[in-house]
Amino acid sequence: MSIISVNGVTKHYALGTQTVEALRGVSFDIKKGEFIAIMGPSGSGKSTLMNIIGCLDIPTHGTYLLNNQEVSSLDDDALAGIRNKEIGFVFQNFHLLARNSALDNVMLPLKYAGIEKADQITRAKAALSEVGLEDRMDHQPSELSGGQQQRVAIARALVNNPSILFADEPTGNLDSQTGHDVMQLFHNLHNQGQTIILITHENEVAAEAQRTNLY
Repeated sequence: MSIISVNGVTKHYALGTQTVEALRGVSFDIKKGEFIAIMGPSGSGKSTLMNIIGCLDIPTHGTYLLNNQEVSSLDDDALAGIRNKEIGFVFQNFHLLARNSALDNVMLPLKYAGIEKADQITRAKAALSEVGLEDRMDHQPSELSGGQQQRVAIARALVNNPSILFADEPTGNLDSQTGHDVMQLFHNLHNQGQTIILITHENEVAAEAQRTNLY
């Protein structure tokens, strides 16, 4: 069963009087539970593609089905609702709130979803325990290593039980050993049935996935 189905997707941007074609007729399917890498150099269109399948943007042409729902033409509010319910994001730069504890950072998606405070705390603690940070819940990002900050970001991405976990260059700011540890965490999540889409320009990182789409 395909959780993602992309068919003939193009994306055009206006740049002054010119039109830039960032994507040209992209088509592929991703099955539930797959671990796939989207790989390509800077400027290849992989970030544009991630923005579309991550419901941050819509295509110029073509169709995109997420869990059999057509999302290609939804408005911003509808896209935001799908992102909060269906998708978790992990970024290279972590994007944690500096003055918030690890627990508060992980609770943020639940606050946006209108979850009751007691349930927010319970679920955020469970997510932090899943990534091995049950003893760092009260620490701010500045008190955590880079690898620990990325684990907080992963916990935040998982706390809403998303259908899909996007990881955009997740080891880019980490040393090789810490990057290996983070990739092992992704493997553990995949083994539990999580669908993971990894965005990278590195061959060795893409090799961690089941299969690779090149752009």
